[in-house]
Amino acid sequence: MPRVYAPLSKKSCDGGCADICGIVVNSSYNPYTLGGYFGVLVRNYFDQDGFNTLGDMTYGRAVDGPVPCSGNCRKHQDTSGYAPRPNPRDLGDMNPDMNKYDCTGDCRRWQPLQEGDDNGNLVEQEFVAAHIGDYAKTYLRNATISLEDPEYDLYTASLQVIEEVNATSSDSYKKAAINMMDDKLKVRRAIQDAVTAELYDSGEMSFQEYTMFLIGISTAEIDGLVQAWKEKRYHDLVRPTTVIKHWDDDILNTFSGDRNVDGPVDIAARDFEAFIRVMPHPEFPSGSSCLCTTYQEFTDKWMMDRYNRTLENFGSFYNNIVFEDMHDLREICGQSRIWGGMHYPESVPAGEQVCTGLGELAVTWSDSLKNGGTFPNEFFKGDTVPSCGYGN
Repeated sequence: MPRVYAPLSKKSCDGGCADICGIVVNSSYNPYTLGGYFGVLVRNYFDQDGFNTLGDMTYGRAVDGPVPCSGNCRKHQDTSGYAPRPNPRDLGDMNPDMNKYDCTGDCRRWQPLQEGDDNGNLVEQEFVAAHIGDYAKTYLRNATISLEDPEYDLYTASLQVIEEVNATSSDSYKKAAINMMDDKLKVRRAIQDAVTAELYDSGEMSFQEYTMFLIGISTAEIDGLVQAWKEKRYHDLVRPTTVIKHWDDDILNTFSGDRNVDGPVDIAARDFEAFIRVMPHPEFPSGSSCLCTTYQEFTDKWMMDRYNRTLENFGSFYNNIVFEDMHDLREICGQSRIWGGMHYPESVPAGEQVCTGLGELAVTWSDSLKNGGTFPNEFFKGDTVPSCGYGN
């Protein structure tokens, strides 16, 4: 049976949750009512955040933009009408490039790669959430186009990619870093564990401050994602894998695709793959270097402002990698995308550049959410958890 809450008296509002308790008493609300109210706020946010989380919008050709989805809707489906450029590699003698090493015009644009499973199901990628750079909500600053076309020399740059993956195939440290940094939940886990060990476990940081840390770093992350996606769609640049595979029967000495083989082997260019899955979106700029820049900026400023120090010599729950500080984490995060062959080198500093400033803005933004700059009724590790006057 649902719990029945007795009417609250003013005396019930003394102690750890006095402010919230006062709202309940003065408004004749109980905790279920407050929870429902905040749930509606969260739901309204997701309904209007521009990510098309529910898939209730789709692309309408007649209006060249978002329209309501009337049936067969898919979560996060594109509302912008993005489509890859025609692939000139499929045109045979009509391809304007003189040989397989040339790559001009639409050849330089992103093309979906083929993916499959062990059951023989083969699919082509789609640019995941292509619409968010134009339609997703930001909190810290508007997403804009600020990067110039890197004008890659794709032949020379692709040779470097092959060499990077060659080196990675026999380097256990790089392999571990690539796998960890590819999953931003693992990166966030390393940072959050380190903050907890440094500040919360020692009793310096309150539960409320830790909650604000999570809100702030997540807000920087959202803005960074939207900013990177706006640039990705605008530049629409090809991945190294697409370029290299077009070299067909050239023999490359590099990663074979078999993780159990330590070291490079000879393979045909048409069989080349990056060390891990190449994500389904254009190459430039690096979304990973962007996000790790926001993590570094936010964490360093947030900690320095409050505790006059930042994270040093912290590790990952998932492997034995130790980061000297947050700048080291950012550096490894970006470089891992080059080591794995997912990016050309110029993409990493571009991702850092386009997202610089978001972490510091997130600190200012999170500070503005606090009532008068401090939290009333804070509680710390070791304190008795407040009952808030709602019973035992």
